Amino acid sequence: MATKLEQLALAKAAYEKLQEEAASEIAANKKVVMGEVLEHLKDNKITTAELIIYERVGKSKYSNDQGETWSGKGKQPAWLAEALAGGKKLEDFLTHPASAE
Repeated sequence: MATKLEQLALAKAAYEKLQEEAASEIAANKKVVMGEVLEHLKDNKITTAELIIYERVGKSKYSNDQGETWSGKGKQPAWLAEALAGGKKLEDFLTHPASAE
């Protein structure tokens, strides 16, 4: 009969094997999904630069025409502070402005 320490060692080994199998499966699934995503991007002529800008702007609250963004938290970036000092309004830089109804 195995001691509790031996049982624990066996359980740990089984757990680690399951972790490795899960990691391998996740890696294989990622490859498949990434391939599908790349094909979709190519089919729709979407560049990685466009994707990066979309990601940055999509998560930000404010942005300008040069693709610079600000979340609305922390210190205002220089590009925004300069524009506001020049007479622009903060609302002019909303990434997702409210639609006029």
